[in-house]
Amino acid sequence: MDITFTDALARLGPNAAQRIINELRPTQQYVFSRLLPDTPIPDYTVKDSTITVRAVMAGLVGMDSPYPESGVMSVSTFMEQSAKVALALDLPEASLRHLQQLVMQSQLRGGSSTEAITQQVLNFARLLAQAQLDTAEWMRGQVFGRGAIDWTFNGIRLQVDYGLPAAHKFAVRTGNDAYGGSASKFWADIQASDLALGGRVDYRFVSRATYLKIISNPVNQLIVTNQDAFTATVRRINAQQQFTSDVRDIVSFMIIDQSGDVIRQATIAGQAPELVQVPFFPDNVMTSVGVPQLNTWTVASGSVPLDTPGLLGYMHLAPTVEGGGLAGRWARVYTPEHRPWALRGETACNELPVVFDPKRIVIAGTE
Repeated sequence: MDITFTDALARLGPNAAQRIINELRPTQQYVFSRLLPDTPIPDYTVKDSTITVRAVMAGLVGMDSPYPESGVMSVSTFMEQSAKVALALDLPEASLRHLQQLVMQSQLRGGSSTEAITQQVLNFARLLAQAQLDTAEWMRGQVFGRGAIDWTFNGIRLQVDYGLPAAHKFAVRTGNDAYGGSASKFWADIQASDLALGGRVDYRFVSRATYLKIISNPVNQLIVTNQDAFTATVRRINAQQQFTSDVRDIVSFMIIDQSGDVIRQATIAGQAPELVQVPFFPDNVMTSVGVPQLNTWTVASGSVPLDTPGLLGYMHLAPTVEGGGLAGRWARVYTPEHRPWALRGETACNELPVVFDPKRIVIAGTE
């Protein structure tokens, strides 16, 4: 049975993959996209100069007197080139054979073969979108897990420092002081993180491996009181195995265990490339993110709505040459010339995470 994608692509209309990849929104599993949301901006260079204005309390004023001056303003500048990420993918022959069977079954049921093929083209386009979303989430995860991006891929190195205060990047706990050690400093780091953030923590991120290390160590004196696929709450217990009365001994975690697939090229001649999983958030790290200050207003250069209070940052989606200079992710799905039975997908994006308020991030670590 011959399969061609020409009719299916025509049915989807021009620039179908482009529309799909920009309409698809990150699911709840892309946790970091909540804090640094995708924002298309018509500029290849990430050069946001932000002005943060903090409201202070109104003061007393006498009758027939001028109003007292108020407001505290701070200015910060962030300038980096956006990083171009791209992918090309061919639908393999094994998938084409499977598609043949799907089309045959559809025809036997009286269905349309073009409709069946069109659905598979849509699924293929969504796969390209997932590849882009995975890369963006990993980049955000580096911001929260490292406070920086240092990424070498395909011989190209990307380095970005997000300027976290030195006091917000704790020394890694090693030896007996590690979170799984006999003198674990887990609670000391919790208290120090809370102190650095004024006792107002919005998120606390750990990988699942780090979470299990923490709760499995009896020295940490804790019991899990609530847990689901993405979150957990733990409480400290005393020598009598009873919960302490201190509310600071209750900690909620956001557990990050999602990952993306990367092809690692062989380092030995003749060896085949291998598929490896890259976690979106590193192991042995505990990151706390502070609650936004609602008495601040961030004036950004078109990056976000101006009425968004306490914004932490955003994901700068720059234009692409492939997309004709339009900001956002670009993609196309087409049949290569002289191979009408084949399907090829390509996608590219110029992007980079931006953080307006690095003081709201505290990173602790364990051996």
